[in-house]
Amino acid sequence: MVDVGIPTRGVSPWLAQAIDSVLAQTFTAWRLVVSQGGPATDELLRTLRPYLDDPRVSFTAADRVIGIGANHTRAIGSGTAPYVAVLHDDDRWHPTFLERRVAFMEMHPTCGFVCSSRIVIDETGRPLGRAEPGLSPGVHRSGDVWPLLYRENLVGPPSAIVMRRAAYEAVGGTYRDTIYCDYELWARLAARFDVGCLAGSDLEYRVHRDQMSATRRSDLAEEQFAVLDALDDVGVPARLRRTVTAEAHVRSALSAVERGERRRFFEHLLAALRNDFRIIVRPFGATRVVAGLAAMLAGGPGRRKLSEVRIERWLSGKGLRPLTTDDLASMRHSAERSTNAGGPQ
Repeated sequence: MVDVGIPTRGVSPWLAQAIDSVLAQTFTAWRLVVSQGGPATDELLRTLRPYLDDPRVSFTAADRVIGIGANHTRAIGSGTAPYVAVLHDDDRWHPTFLERRVAFMEMHPTCGFVCSSRIVIDETGRPLGRAEPGLSPGVHRSGDVWPLLYRENLVGPPSAIVMRRAAYEAVGGTYRDTIYCDYELWARLAARFDVGCLAGSDLEYRVHRDQMSATRRSDLAEEQFAVLDALDDVGVPARLRRTVTAEAHVRSALSAVERGERRRFFEHLLAALRNDFRIIVRPFGATRVVAGLAAMLAGGPGRRKLSEVRIERWLSGKGLRPLTTDDLASMRHSAERSTNAGGPQ
């Protein structure tokens, strides 16, 4: 059994597609909770009403507006199934998503969660490419993967993951209430449990201008500091902490330029050098510092151009791998099965 949660912040134009993709799963032992992070709206209730005839589907709404992490936690907190998964209201799973992950977790009881690559689509559903998880298929031992996950969220968004409930509860059973609501959770799980990765892409992750990763993009880097502070209790090596902190300061410096905060740019740059002076000669740091300085010297037009380049890079899928024939076939099969899944037509 899998407890599936779909947290929502209103009425996503893709919410019905997300629910349809759950209904279309070949693994049918699931319960779905759609959780509104605030009072229910009439529009949302109209969207959900046809689905609530299925006894496996339920809806809950908070009596006040709550944060993104709290809503993720709420969406899966009421269940007791041995596995839990969160599907974002603008993403969709392919039909074998749950079947493959449950089978893997049953075979590998040391794993706290399992992930895979994902097909990135735009707001119209057009595929942009494939995002790799940064891990090869198979089981990755905690001690090997934990430093990698501390440095960067390699495994992707919540929609890509199925967790073992016992592992989720062992590390606190909560999502952090930030844009990076999943980052700390993945790192904590990897610090205590092995991590699984599947071959192939079996979900579609949507990028669009209205998602929080885009609307609050300039805040992402600085929010990482709170996550790094929260992870101090898991025994992070001092050198790794300094390197990751330096990288976060470089990202934050670039975001400060976007906001026109000249002094803040130099404060972050100096903090990066104090944590790891080698950051300035590495490609990661050097390219960002040069881009930030150039945008700052160009004034308002330069800052706007920098912001446009960063958001367009996000929306265009630059850096993604080309889709394979298997990816395209999986998308076609998913569309056909979802159409016949029993949801509203």
